[in-house]
Amino acid sequence: MVSYKREKLLSMVKWNTELKNKNLKKEKYMSEEIIKVLDALAEKFGLAVDWTSVNVIPYLEQLCGKYVNYEIATSVVWLVFGIMCIIFGTVLFKKMKYCYNKSEKIDENNEYTYGCVLSAIGFGALVIIGSIVSMTQIFDIVTCFTFPEKIIIEELKSIYFRMNN
Repeated sequence: MVSYKREKLLSMVKWNTELKNKNLKKEKYMSEEIIKVLDALAEKFGLAVDWTSVNVIPYLEQLCGKYVNYEIATSVVWLVFGIMCIIFGTVLFKKMKYCYNKSEKIDENNEYTYGCVLSAIGFGALVIIGSIVSMTQIFDIVTCFTFPEKIIIEELKSIYFRMNN
């Protein structure tokens, strides 16, 4: 009976030791993966991070700051595109009204009728696309100012998934 308890205790200790070794290997693997992901992000902005340095925090702060500024700049460019779509949509709406008035005066199927239909389709598409693009980019800009960590985490996730696929 005593030898059975002793064997059981020894097997539990052995199992616990193996589990600790597996966890240490996982931690080492995860830290290597994190460094790879951060290197990929740093490479995107032309930064070289010395991971052997005692104080890596300034490098990470600089990297995160550059990424947030990059995200704000690209969001502003897309916001301008969305606003331009809405403006061109309103111009097409005015063109549609003009074509509709001309086709009513002639009272036949003519090129003004087709111009009216095409202007209406263009107006609808441009206003919808412009509104969606503008809303998403405004949301991104607000997120960059209020919770920049979220933007950085999303980018790190996408880099990690691209590296593993």
